[in-house]
Amino acid sequence: MLASRVEGKGERGRIATCMVSAAGLNPSEHSFYKKHLSLIVVLLLAALLRFGLLAHAASHKLDLVGWTDEKQYHWLAVNIVQNHRFSVPFYNYDEFRKVGFPQYLTVGFLRTPGFPVFLAAVYSAVGVRPYAAVTLIAILSCILCGLTYIFASRLFGHRTGVVAALIMAVSPDAILSSCSLLADTPHAVLILLAILSLNSSLNGAPQKAALSGLILGIAALFKPVSLYLPIVLSGVLAFTKTRVRIWLAVTAAALIVVMPWCLRNYFATGKWFFSTIGIYNLVFYNLAFAKAEAIKSNVDTVRLDYLRKLVAESGPDSIVRREVPLYWLILLKNQLVGGGFLFWMAADRLQWSYFLKGKFIHSGAHDRLWDTGAVAAVARILNSPGGVAAVFQALFNALYSVLGLTGMVNALRHSNTRVMALLCLSICAYYALTAGPVGFARYRLPTDPFLATFAAGVLCRWFGNRLEKRKAAETARCSEARQTVV
Repeated sequence: MLASRVEGKGERGRIATCMVSAAGLNPSEHSFYKKHLSLIVVLLLAALLRFGLLAHAASHKLDLVGWTDEKQYHWLAVNIVQNHRFSVPFYNYDEFRKVGFPQYLTVGFLRTPGFPVFLAAVYSAVGVRPYAAVTLIAILSCILCGLTYIFASRLFGHRTGVVAALIMAVSPDAILSSCSLLADTPHAVLILLAILSLNSSLNGAPQKAALSGLILGIAALFKPVSLYLPIVLSGVLAFTKTRVRIWLAVTAAALIVVMPWCLRNYFATGKWFFSTIGIYNLVFYNLAFAKAEAIKSNVDTVRLDYLRKLVAESGPDSIVRREVPLYWLILLKNQLVGGGFLFWMAADRLQWSYFLKGKFIHSGAHDRLWDTGAVAAVARILNSPGGVAAVFQALFNALYSVLGLTGMVNALRHSNTRVMALLCLSICAYYALTAGPVGFARYRLPTDPFLATFAAGVLCRWFGNRLEKRKAAETARCSEARQTVV
């Protein structure tokens, strides 16, 4: 009887092999598709969610160039295509000069060229069509899910990779960013590609470390916040006693990429800088929130006052020197609250309101957080369009942030994952501490693949342990039953 079962099973195996061969596949290819079926389903889910939201926006004829950042990127790209200049043409600097506004704070120096050039390439190919550019960004978002699978599977195996990709596929951060004319999604793809290359270089391949540095430099051209990330990662590698040529290659290669843009800015303005978005945000966000809290005023009122002083004093430098010593303690507190708490559960309610209602509806929640406290901020969010979606996004982010950070800390105990866990922790800390007091969810997108990877590791390990305990309990019961029968 047992022999006939074995023969039957073998016959079915031969029949399956013949069917696979008849389909033009060999058995190994069939097993490949079978193994990766779950990943294919996850990627299809990611595409469905992203292109579903994009189709909703298109059906309601939403303007994808509706907000300040999107407008600046869009018009920079249009001017690159039409006039081959990196500036916004209708921002005539002569008019700014008449009122004393510094040249280096105009759009052509606030922004770096990565994303505008990306948009310009799309516009050159298909015409000035923002929806075409966002379609490509949505595709990149799906690729980000696939790259997350590759990263997680290399660290923890196939099953963990699929779970990590699933987290990215359903992440509200990733879905919203995929339908926005912003640099966040391409930037996140570049950061993950750089870390994948850096991971491959840890066995002593400086060429891959240099490639990682080049990609990090390109990422900084997309979002200037990443300018100092290669130095941070090199410091971690030096701390872990990685070969000197590896971490030197990362920093040197990144420097080669960003240096030409610094030279362009120096020759144009006489000042040495990569981008002025940092000092702009320091004055109009960090300092504005700190001073508003200190003097019990409205944030917009403080910003308007700073704008007048900036024009009168021909730049923000004197404002920074004067105001930072006065409000440094509140600045530090807000930075720690923003990076230590808000960053991990931030939600983009404003974007949800746009996709749901077709216009940006301000709740003033961020201002209320600093003016009247967290309770008033939460109340305003819940009573605003997109509030429920934003609360879900915040809870989702908080949950897998906790799981991801827990997984990173646990991975420090194992020699084969220690270096990568330290690198991922440093990336998370870097973006958390540079986000400032206003926690937009898209600011954390570069960290999401790493948080998803280690969160998936924790989940798979927990479910694996439960399964093993259940199997052990069943085995023990079977043994007891056999002994009872005997």
